Amino acid sequence: MGCQRKRMPWFDRCVNSRQKIRRGAVQRIIDLLLPDHCRCCGVPCDEGGYCLDCAAGLPRHEQQCRLCGVPFTGGGVCGRCRQDPPPIFQTIAPFLYAPPVSDDIRTLKYHRKLACGRDLGYLLTRELENRAPGLPDALVPVPLHWKRRFRRGFNQSVEIARPISLKLGIPIDLSLVERRVDTTPQVGLMPRQRRRNMRRAFAATHVRMPGSVAIVDDVITSGSTVREVARCLRSAGVEHVTVWAITKV
Repeated sequence: MGCQRKRMPWFDRCVNSRQKIRRGAVQRIIDLLLPDHCRCCGVPCDEGGYCLDCAAGLPRHEQQCRLCGVPFTGGGVCGRCRQDPPPIFQTIAPFLYAPPVSDDIRTLKYHRKLACGRDLGYLLTRELENRAPGLPDALVPVPLHWKRRFRRGFNQSVEIARPISLKLGIPIDLSLVERRVDTTPQVGLMPRQRRRNMRRAFAATHVRMPGSVAIVDDVITSGSTVREVARCLRSAGVEHVTVWAITKV
């Protein structure tokens, strides 16, 4: 019997990552070719995964803090943001983290169903057309560290930003902020731990900054991530930072 050369673990990881990328490309083609149907009632719909009637009935926040998006019945700005104003002009995160929206977010992130990112992006675009006071110069999806991006094969925030860019005519700029620290997942951490986890995780690049940007994310929990990204952008010269996300927990 001949001697079989043993493959190194890094080789298997590279092969698996290439297979994930191929599957992602195939999924994009399928998503483009198949017609859209409402996830709730099944009727054909133009885009967004939800027909207009079902989209209107999705669980939403009734009132939110203008700066951080936390549920706040008083209107305007919550007490925390009055004491410690974030470097953010406005946060729009209209939906509750509840089915069916929460199911789509989990399916996108953990089951690589990229069509869910497209549908969530279109769903958010409908809200932005009614609620956003003005359009930014660029969209900045919350960046993943290159290691996590390599393992996952995609960035869910980029997938959500694509249809927003297409519908509103705003370019996506992935060169403004980079994630320099491969932080531990935020799930299960207390708010103080989340803030410490995100500290110095991002850094603005040395490219010329636009005057206004919108940070795009899927879920806002404590707000530590978007705050840190916004801080980097503001310190680099961006005058106007807004946050557009699907849900606020």
